[in-house]
Amino acid sequence: MKDEAHLVRSCKYSGEPEYWVEVLETGEKGQERESKKQRKEISQDADKTPLGPVSTAAIDKMNARTKASQSVGAVSTSEAIRGKSVLSKFCESILTKTAKIRSLVVDLKKNYDDQAATKSIDALQRDLGALEEKYNVCSELLAQGEAQDFNTEWLA
Repeated sequence: MKDEAHLVRSCKYSGEPEYWVEVLETGEKGQERESKKQRKEISQDADKTPLGPVSTAAIDKMNARTKASQSVGAVSTSEAIRGKSVLSKFCESILTKTAKIRSLVVDLKKNYDDQAATKSIDALQRDLGALEEKYNVCSELLAQGEAQDFNTEWLA
């Protein structure tokens, strides 16, 4: 790597060398930071513009567009991001529960060999199949949302 020397500095407390790296962020935290950054930039731009008769008309037009977009059936971008986040967490939750049930079934098969354990294993495997079907539905919805870039029609 070029110019590695600028990535090193001494800790002000212990004097030990510290190294700086850049990390590419993905996922929900990165989206949250990006949306906060955009809101901050918009508010800073709004603070810089002088309020006069021309800019008041622009604000009135913006308010009218906002009210129109909040009409019945319309979904804001923040709601779409929140919907994506909730759906992703739900899919992960289903996978976690599925893994726990599978480990329970393995444990029952390994440690118990009676009729009650067999009935429990059968019931757990039926429940496992139902969870897998729900996960498939959830994954399809998530894929459709990704394909449509989680626009307003995706959540409607």
